[in-house]
Amino acid sequence: MPPPVTVPELSTNRTMSSIPVAQAITLLASQIPTFDGSEDEDVEVWIRRVEHIAVGHGVSESVTLLAATSKLLKLARDWFYMEEGQTTHSWPLFKDAITLRFKRRVPFHVTMTKIENRKWNYSKESFQEYSMQKLKLMHTLSLPERDKIQLIINGISSSSLRATATALRAISINEFLNQMYEITSAFNSHQKKSSPLPTKKKEKSPSSPLSPSKEKPQPKFSRDITCAYCKAKGHLKADCFKLKRKEQTVTSFESSAGKSTLSTSDSKDASSLIGCVSGEVAHKLEISNPVIEVSQINNSPCSLNALIDTGSPVSLIISSTFTPSKLFFGYDQRNHADAKLIDFLTKLAKTDLHYEEERELASRLAVDTTNQLKYYNKVYYDQRHKTPTNYKLGDYVSIRDQAPRSGANKKMKPLYKGPYMISKILDKNRYVVTDIPGFNLTSRPYNSILSPDKLKYWLKPMIPSEENVYLR
Repeated sequence: MPPPVTVPELSTNRTMSSIPVAQAITLLASQIPTFDGSEDEDVEVWIRRVEHIAVGHGVSESVTLLAATSKLLKLARDWFYMEEGQTTHSWPLFKDAITLRFKRRVPFHVTMTKIENRKWNYSKESFQEYSMQKLKLMHTLSLPERDKIQLIINGISSSSLRATATALRAISINEFLNQMYEITSAFNSHQKKSSPLPTKKKEKSPSSPLSPSKEKPQPKFSRDITCAYCKAKGHLKADCFKLKRKEQTVTSFESSAGKSTLSTSDSKDASSLIGCVSGEVAHKLEISNPVIEVSQINNSPCSLNALIDTGSPVSLIISSTFTPSKLFFGYDQRNHADAKLIDFLTKLAKTDLHYEEERELASRLAVDTTNQLKYYNKVYYDQRHKTPTNYKLGDYVSIRDQAPRSGANKKMKPLYKGPYMISKILDKNRYVVTDIPGFNLTSRPYNSILSPDKLKYWLKPMIPSEENVYLR
């Protein structure tokens, strides 16, 4: 049996030295992390990482400098482009300059606060993901591994799982994570199996109307709808909360009306019938006196005076016969002490009667003011308005040149160009102007609608006077 052939291992230094420099820079840059100079990154950690990779591959400082500078981003790249002098000529000078520029001293308590606030959310991430995120926060601190393990354990919210992790006798981070993987895998599977109990939804009573704050959100187009009852926007009369509340109140009042017994006071004059309340109730109620005596409510004896609301906008009580003191107290006050109150209530009742007249007066005043403004504007316009020139069909006109070419001298250029011809007469002093047939001024035919203020005669018509006619 032939002896085994031993192949000598090639050292990394010899391998990197045997390839071109450009390829060595590309291979080294592919393993170096990026650095953008933000507050969350530590420049000293990045430099240690770059030097560790460079020593492992045995490359020179010039290759390390080129590979490291190619991984700069954002603020770090801007700083590198603006840096001048001997900073970028060697790796030691570059290392000192970038450390001096981007080294930021973060207080120890701030970093520890971030680490302690990081908790494990077992429903959204695994324990391994949580541990790596927390180790990333602790990477800037030179802590022993036992302290790192204790900080990871403090982020576990479950007391039983935290006690189990504390009982582990792990020396290194890797050993601790391997042991916790077996524990948390079973813990996560148990949490996934246990589903929350279904909650019972409260059934809403169909009789109670929804309040405006608890109603379903309406689409945008319903904001322009106006309720015919309460004059509010956003809903219809069928969905009006105020109308539903009023109907519910009326229904409860009608249901309780059958339980109360009313006794009316006797009246000598039977012809003094004041009002009658009738509807869809079981009985018809007629009264001859506005003040009624309530003797029993819900089978409970009482002695009360009350007024019945008929719902009519017109008052059925004559103020000259029944004064407020008579209604409320049962007798008239002496020396007419409530005369001012009666006058105030009388004026308040007559206010609605004069509303139509005041509205008509306001409408007439608005119409007269509008007509005066129209007359003033017409006089002002006629004084400053020039009567437009009336052109006939076939007249030769010239057009005001309002848009001269850029770069052309405007001093010696005429204000009008032409001749053109009136080919059609439109309404409101507008004319269709075209080229004279067979005498186009440009290669493109001209056809436009213009007003008289932009036109003038090409040759003014000569009107013969009477003297010239006589001489002939």
